[in-house]
Amino acid sequence: MNIVDASLVGLHWNARRGTAGYHHGADLNNDDRVNILDAALVGLNWNRVASSGGV
Repeated sequence: MNIVDASLVGLHWNARRGTAGYHHGADLNNDDRVNILDAALVGLNWNRVASSGGV
């Protein structure tokens, strides 16, 4: 997670699935809305890189 992820959450803040402002990439916990829970995930995972799912 980095500034790009934080910006994506910020740009789509308070959006819900089905609305013009919603972006699935900003809905980090997949609850169909972009809110403080997504922002918290950015904070908790700051500077971490996603696992490749490999060995």
